Amino acid sequence: MADLNVTTNGVIAANSNTVVATGYSAAAINAGQVLYLNSSQQLATAAAHSSSQAGTGVGVALNRALTATELVTYASPGDVVLPTR
Repeated sequence: MADLNVTTNGVIAANSNTVVATGYSAAAINAGQVLYLNSSQQLATAAAHSSSQAGTGVGVALNRALTATELVTYASPGDVVLPTR
């Protein structure tokens, strides 16, 4: 199966049932990345192979943060549209 190549432009909540929340980034985040809350209660990108992050995901980023402490909007829970190329 081919990799899913998500384009960061156009990642949006799929419908009005999607819950949208905000938080501050721990580092750079791209739209479409899966997020978790780190020990400082900041949003960080989740790694699929990390047992310490297992079950701690909070949602999918809807916008990007270039650096730490930027406000990030994310979908949690609900459906999102992930544009691909």
